[in-house]
Amino acid sequence: MSAPIDIFISYSSYDREKALTLAGELRRNGYEVWMDQDGIGGAQNWSSEIVDAINKTKTVLFLISKNSVTSHNCAKEIHLANEKYKNILPVVLEKTPLPVLFEYPLVGLQRVPYERTEAILQALEVLKSGKTVLEAMSSHSRIDDGIIRLAVLPFEDQSPGGGNDWLASGMTDELINTLGSLERMRVNPKGDVLYYKKNRPKLEEIAADLKCRYLVDGTVQKAGERTRIKVSLTDARERIQLWHEKYDGMLDDIFDLQDKTCFAIAEALKLTLTLDDEKKIEAKPTENAEAYELWLKGREYFIRFTRSDNERALGLYEAALRLDPSFADAHLSVALTSLDYYHKYSRDEEWIAKAHEHILLAESVTGETAPINRLRSTLARMRGHQEEALAYAERAVQLDPKYPAAYEALGYAYRSLHRREDEVIARKQAVQLWESSFIAHFNYLIVLAELDDPARLAEAARTAFPVFERHLRLTPDDHNVRVQYAKVLGWAGEHDRSLAEARTLEANEHLDGHALYNLAGLYFKEGKNQNGLSALRKAVERGYRNIDSFRHMSKVPQLHDMPEFAALIKELEEKIANEQHG
Repeated sequence: MSAPIDIFISYSSYDREKALTLAGELRRNGYEVWMDQDGIGGAQNWSSEIVDAINKTKTVLFLISKNSVTSHNCAKEIHLANEKYKNILPVVLEKTPLPVLFEYPLVGLQRVPYERTEAILQALEVLKSGKTVLEAMSSHSRIDDGIIRLAVLPFEDQSPGGGNDWLASGMTDELINTLGSLERMRVNPKGDVLYYKKNRPKLEEIAADLKCRYLVDGTVQKAGERTRIKVSLTDARERIQLWHEKYDGMLDDIFDLQDKTCFAIAEALKLTLTLDDEKKIEAKPTENAEAYELWLKGREYFIRFTRSDNERALGLYEAALRLDPSFADAHLSVALTSLDYYHKYSRDEEWIAKAHEHILLAESVTGETAPINRLRSTLARMRGHQEEALAYAERAVQLDPKYPAAYEALGYAYRSLHRREDEVIARKQAVQLWESSFIAHFNYLIVLAELDDPARLAEAARTAFPVFERHLRLTPDDHNVRVQYAKVLGWAGEHDRSLAEARTLEANEHLDGHALYNLAGLYFKEGKNQNGLSALRKAVERGYRNIDSFRHMSKVPQLHDMPEFAALIKELEEKIANEQHG
């Protein structure tokens, strides 16, 4: 297949007659159409012919029916089209609920009824300009969809003596989350902008890198309870400052200052806010500024992902809740930290009970939300209730199709049910929504490695390089991520560099138990069995207690008949039993 294709039709074989009728109409109107008329979708050569056709087309026309939305091949076609930044035109044969795996690639797309041939042709004419979604985004301006693309750069702490990075980080997070929730606003996630905390090239260069037009920048100063916040909004394309303001107040005024900033930015951009937008801006996580401060400080510890930092974060969250028992975000943070602690460091059921208690307390304040269902999914999975975990994850995606952590939960649920191809789709969605997240990339790479698809694995690993390298430039002492980066190097075929990183890391006496477990996996993959066993022993010595991960590692072929590994699992089981009863 060499000639370009105007339209690729994705459909269920049960809808073949209607698909052929529509294809004939499109061809009569001058379109080059490709569709699978011979049932190759279920054959061995699916990946070559289908992928080749999608690569050569500009637009994928998807016929929605109760049959197509349950077709695994249709799901793969639509996700491949989305991954390749093709235009997708949904055409409705019959109204039917969209399963969770179709939610993200079709969210926000206008659907056209099958019977309205003229409307279908008009929609195709609009797409005929040849612009893909990626090309349209690269103009980093207000594109035809009316969406404003903006980035909030990390605020700088200019307090006398420093020590208030938590406040600068909190202000950055609040603006990203609130502005990003507005209907016509798209805001880069925090991971995209962290590099610019210490590196500040010209604003137009930053905007080009982040594929946006507008940049928000600012500083915070705190002296006692007095707080000063300076904020500016710049049109990087036109190189002009649209708005700037200085706010002075007490720490108790922080929420009002955040609200004023969001409303002022919307006004400067001539953005008409909906009633729902205004409610989102005015929503306050807590009425207690001191509780908010403790919670922000706790989050700074949690993202370091070590046992001691988990413990510090938990103490700060609980202190925040003593000041405001109805602080829903703090309840969710306690639940998340407890689940993480149970997963990595302790098999004591008190952590599961604590997580469940705080999920219920958060829900009593906010009602059902996507983050609550995401945590319920994790909790159910840890309790061994895998179908229940899947149902909660699917509900999280339905409540918020743009919430990356919901797709991460979905990926874990599919993994527990051994549905690897579905897990690949969910993990890829998480990466697309959260491109700057090394966690999303790493989880996606893990499942690709298990599917033994070296070409796709190497390509995905190379795509992940900049994400890991940017994070490590910012936090060179993040040993957990450095271990993951060493594994990514191996998956990309850089085996010598991977092992060199591993040896340097293992010599570090402060390496966390979870990091050592991951390091062991790298050694076993590279055939360095004794190094792997050494890393596992150190992981146990340094408090790693995830026995399920050890049992999963027993599937590594060279460990099947290794008595040292069997003895290590037995030792870990005894340690867990003693700790639970001691």
